[in-house]
Amino acid sequence: MEFSQQFQKIPHRFPKINNEWRALTLCLKYPKLGTKPRKNLQLSHTVQVKQLTAHELSVEQQLYYKETTEACVGSDEARRAEAFQSLASDPGLHQMLPRLCTFIAEGVRVNVVLNNLAPLIYLMRMVKALLSNQTLYLEKYLHELVPAVTSCMVSNQLCLRSEVDNYWALRDFSSRLIAQI
Repeated sequence: MEFSQQFQKIPHRFPKINNEWRALTLCLKYPKLGTKPRKNLQLSHTVQVKQLTAHELSVEQQLYYKETTEACVGSDEARRAEAFQSLASDPGLHQMLPRLCTFIAEGVRVNVVLNNLAPLIYLMRMVKALLSNQTLYLEKYLHELVPAVTSCMVSNQLCLRSEVDNYWALRDFSSRLIAQI
């Protein structure tokens, strides 16, 4: 009772929103507000936009991608170890790298929502294997890999049975991957 009476005595202050802030939000919301049209604007400038090209994979590369991704998140430990070894040492993964990074990012996104710990661990091991491959340059794909690894590091809940599953091992492994990146 005494606590609630003291709480009611606290003056409530609301932050004052100054005119500059209002003007800034209006400018962001309505960019043409208050601007005069320019009459001497040249319309002859053209911009050349490069089209995005999707590099097609050969049949062998498609088969390799399918087998490797299934082995990495599958239940057979021997196939998984072989797939991780292949990802860590194969010099010909350049064309498959965009698809592998997208597979990892989407897999993490889905399994964080579903609280599936085991696939998250396997996906982080895929990232580790790709990072240890000396012939791959992952700089172009960090925009997909860093959020995926960070999600495994800081998500609220990574598994349904937190008292049984060792989700701290995944957090620790993910933090080591971020340090390596």
